[in-house]
Amino acid sequence: MRFWMSAEIDVDVNDAYERFSLDLQMSLDAYLSKNDYGGGLKQWAYMDIIIDHPDWFPEICKYHRKRQVIEFRLQIPYDQFKSASPDEQRRMVFASILRSTQVARESGKLPKGFDLDRFIADLKEFGQQGGWM
Repeated sequence: MRFWMSAEIDVDVNDAYERFSLDLQMSLDAYLSKNDYGGGLKQWAYMDIIIDHPDWFPEICKYHRKRQVIEFRLQIPYDQFKSASPDEQRRMVFASILRSTQVARESGKLPKGFDLDRFIADLKEFGQQGGWM
């Protein structure tokens, strides 16, 4: 399965985010792409929302059946992210990716047969090995 990542982010925290986000996206995609979690899902599409006006971009979870993509847009508190150290910022973003698995489970939008528990275990293993947690 593939992992894709992007962000809606305020310009004043963009540089901090860009220092690690591309590395996270590419390394997590490479790590997950060797696995098939079953159940008609080809891509986990994740978008951070780190803006001073979070009501402008509500959180969402959508499953696109034809493309076999599940999409998340999840908020990270702007003030907390802005005042955090670089290591804390990395952990906040990874924690939000992990939170997307909870959102997926609670939404009931995952296709039947998708092994979410194995996906979560792999995410946690990746996070521990790479110092993202």
